[in-house]
Parts: sequence; structure tokens; C-alpha cells
Amino acid sequence: MNVLAERAVAKVRVGAFATASAALMPPAIARFRRANPEVELDVRIMDPVDGVAALRNGEVDVAVLTEVPDRGPEFEGVDTVPLLDDRFSVLLPAGHRFADQSEVPLSALAAEPWIVSSATGTCPDARIFQAGCAAAGFTPQVAFSSEDYSAIQGLVAASVGVALIPELAVRQLRGDVAVTPLSSPVLFRRVAVATLPGEGTDDRPVARFVSTLTGMLGPTRAPVG
Repeated sequence: MNVLAERAVAKVRVGAFATASAALMPPAIARFRRANPEVELDVRIMDPVDGVAALRNGEVDVAVLTEVPDRGPEFEGVDTVPLLDDRFSVLLPAGHRFADQSEVPLSALAAEPWIVSSATGTCPDARIFQAGCAAAGFTPQVAFSSEDYSAIQGLVAASVGVALIPELAVRQLRGDVAVTPLSSPVLFRRVAVATLPGEGTDDRPVARFVSTLTGMLGPTRAPVG
């Protein structure tokens, strides 16, 4: 395909989970379009499982996903590049006794009702939460589940329970909730970008978009603490 033909049809389709779509995609889109004005971008909100399925089915070219750190690949048959380590804090009602603390151990919240991000417990966020509770020595009492961190904020504000919230979701915070960092254990999820094998390593538009994301965020950030 010659250059003119490529420019006429060049398009990168991205599937990204909701908090990444809100926090990571806007600056990445702006930077990519400045450098590649001939390439069209199509960004769709998809949870990681759906994003990888769409990638495998040829419906998107790039999937932004989450992984459990220090484990094997979350999804087989795709290439992933780490973008950042997204640390979890505790989301509390504004009047909670720990709302003004500089940090809190997870074990101090063992008796609280919890709002979790997955009823099945299979997504990376839920598995990280479960592992953290086990490390802190308790089994959480689950009061409610929601895959939407905006909805979770509303439930916490109404004192239905407390929750873990990743840093990306904290960037869109209500005024009637509080965020307190965890002192122990330190919990974080890995945010990564996935492509089909070999698609993210050349100079085609897909690879240029992956490079934009990695170049914007720099080396994978380690958790603070």
C-alpha cells in the first residue's frame, strides 16, 4: 500500500476501560493527532475482558486493560506493554472516622461493609482486593457490587459501605466522599496496552499510538510507599 492510500484509510480503533477513557485517553488522543493528523482515532469504552475479545475478533486494534501485578499474563495470545501502576486507596463517606487520616491499614476496616467492583470476583480489581483482605487477615463483608466507580462513589457517599478506589478514578471525585491512602498492604493494579502479536512494534498507526501512550506516561510507575 502506498503512502497516499494508507493515509486515506488509516484508522486506529481503541477499546479502553472507563477510568482510562476519562483520564488517559484525552491527552493521548490530543498528542497522537498532533503528530499523526492523517490517522483517524475511534475510542470505545470497554471493560478489559470485552476489550481483549474485541481485539482478538478484529473489532479494535488496541485494548487498554488492567492486570494483577507480579502474576502471569492476564490474557493469552496478545502482546502487552505496561503503562502505569495504579495504586488503590480507601474510599470513605466524608464523615467517616478515618476520613481525615493520612493513611489507614486495611485491617482497621475489617468490620466495615464493602462495596466491590465485581460480583463474581474475577476481574483484576476484585482479585487484588480479595488478596489484600486475606493478607490483612479478614474476609470482607460485601454489601453491594458495581462495575462503575462513579456509582461506587455514590454508594459510599450514602454510607452503604466503603470501597477501594484506584488513582485513575480518584481524578473524578465527589465532594461528599474522602480518599485515605492504605498504609498496608500497598495494593495496586497494572494498567497495560495490548495489541495482537507484532502489531505494536513497527511504524504503522497502531504502533505509533502505542508509542504515544508509553511515551506520554514514561516508564511504569512503581507504587508509592
